[in-house]
Order: sequence, then structure tokens, then C-alpha cells
Amino acid sequence: GRPASSAAVHGHAQSDGYLEFVFRHAARELFEVELGDAPLDYRQGRNADLVEVVLTVPDGGGEPREVLRFARAYGLRNIQGVVNRMKQGRCGYHFVEMMACPGGCTNGGGQVRVEGEMLAQ
Repeated sequence: GRPASSAAVHGHAQSDGYLEFVFRHAARELFEVELGDAPLDYRQGRNADLVEVVLTVPDGGGEPREVLRFARAYGLRNIQGVVNRMKQGRCGYHFVEMMACPGGCTNGGGQVRVEGEMLAQ
């Protein structure tokens, strides 16, 4: 059979990245929070190619507590900023999706090219 595209398997994430799929899966498996198919609430960083998404759950007193923080950094300048914060111990992300191309890589990040007939979706 034909290989399923990762967009079909993992939703329609930009550039075929896995951030959205991993975030939804972690929320469900680690914190029993079902996010459904609703769009995630991304917060833009310095530019459109640096965004983060946060999951908060109520603590024992009912106050929101941040439990997951994911980022998507596209373009070398954004990647450099995240890596510098990691080196300094100031990066509070649990997961970072990085692609060198501004806007994300056209064929996805490091994706193996499929030979032969492709399904148009």
C-alpha cells in the first residue's frame, strides 16, 4: 500500500511538523486533558516563526498551573536564540520543534522523500 502522509496521520501542522501532535498526545497521556480538534492557542514570540503553546491545569487550590510549554522555532536566527537560552539554562520548554528554513521547510523537517506515486490531498 501507499504510505500515509504525516499530515493525514498527525493533522495539518505547518511544514508537516510534529509539535501539535506531540502536544495533544502529552496533554492527554500525562495530564488527562483532551484537547480535541480545536486549534491550539499559539503565542507569537519576536516574529511569526517563533511561537509557543502552553498547557495549564488547575492546581489543588484551583489556580492555573503551567504543566507543558512547547515552542516552534523556524529560521536560523530563532533557532540560535533558543539554543543560546538552553546553554544559559534559561529555556523552559519541554519540547522545541526546529527547522532551519524560515516559515518551516517545504518538504517537512528532515523528511525522507517518498519515491513513486503520491496521493494528492
